[in-house]
Parts: sequence; C-alpha cells; structure tokens
Amino acid sequence: MREENPQSDYTETDKRYRALATYSSRVAGYDLTDFYVNTWAFPIDATGKAELAALHLPKPPVDPSTLTD
Repeated sequence: MREENPQSDYTETDKRYRALATYSSRVAGYDLTDFYVNTWAFPIDATGKAELAALHLPKPPVDPSTLTD
C-alpha cells in the first residue's frame, strides 16, 4: 500500500529547500536567497546559501513578495 506523504529525514528536506531556491533563482535570473530566507523563512542552510551565491546572480530589482498578478 502506498504511504501518503511519506516522511523524510532532515537531510532530504534540506535538499528539497535548496533545490527549490536554486532552481527558481536560476529560472528567474535573480538571487532569491533573501526572499526565501527572510520573507518565507525557508530553512536554507549554509550549503544552500553557498550554492546560491555560486550562481553569481544579481539581486532582484524589486522585492518579489510585493509582486501581484
């Protein structure tokens, strides 16, 4: 029987948050570290912040949390 919403260990969760922040920053073309860490309080660890910094992306010209449709 398939388990609904299977639990993962802490490191797997870290990888998921890092992947989301990294991939979305790459797609947007901006460093979204502050958006994820400060606005949404994502638990992005030092490794994740280093991975984002290594992309050498500029900060977004506007705060992403202020954007609307």
